[in-house]
Amino acid sequence: MLSVILLFTFFHNVMGDIEMIPPPDNITNEDNVIVAALWALGICSYAGLICKHKKKLPITIHKIASDKVYWDGTDGGDHYEIKKNDDKDCISFRSLKSSLNELSQIVNQLEKQSYEDIKNDFHKENNISMNIPENIRYKFGKAPITFKKNEKYYHGIYPTYYASWDNTGNWTSDHIGCMWHYKNKNVNFPHKEWDTHEIDGFCLNCSYCTDKNKKRKSRFVYQCNGHEITDQSLDTE
Repeated sequence: MLSVILLFTFFHNVMGDIEMIPPPDNITNEDNVIVAALWALGICSYAGLICKHKKKLPITIHKIASDKVYWDGTDGGDHYEIKKNDDKDCISFRSLKSSLNELSQIVNQLEKQSYEDIKNDFHKENNISMNIPENIRYKFGKAPITFKKNEKYYHGIYPTYYASWDNTGNWTSDHIGCMWHYKNKNVNFPHKEWDTHEIDGFCLNCSYCTDKNKKRKSRFVYQCNGHEITDQSLDTE
């Protein structure tokens, strides 16, 4: 038992001696998937593979020993050092940046496509439609109807508006169907679809949100309670 205690004491002392320093500008950690992938491609020749693009990069990437804990939130782990490649056959840094920019544009497009797919799935699973007939859009007030859910039409913020602001990947639901009443007539509206200087007639079935308006003095929140169509012949999407 004494030997075990001494062993843990030794580990504690070793960890205490690890130098905590900020990483240099040319050091990144294993969370950078691009650098890690380029490093893997660079060593693949050692496994008997052919890397025809290896010598074209104007940079070299080396995995460095994990004997230092950098202040980058990784608590050690693999780190990679990026240096300039002095090989004359290398492409220019401008060419590398151009290739990375092209890749970035492709990734951005794929991200938008993924967002649209997730949004469409969410609408389908929750019986939400964003296709509002023109004869319905302004039928229930001066504000435009923004979405339909479970056979009711609503003004205000639609369910997926906050999607890009929510880092958890979940739709924010706290202000769905809400509208903003500005007392200051000189304020320019951020969103004309749900911002107004005159709440009367803006939505014909809304409620003042007491909880959301605590301590508010110039901008107040109202909740659309939904609108039903009695004449089904009008409800044609």
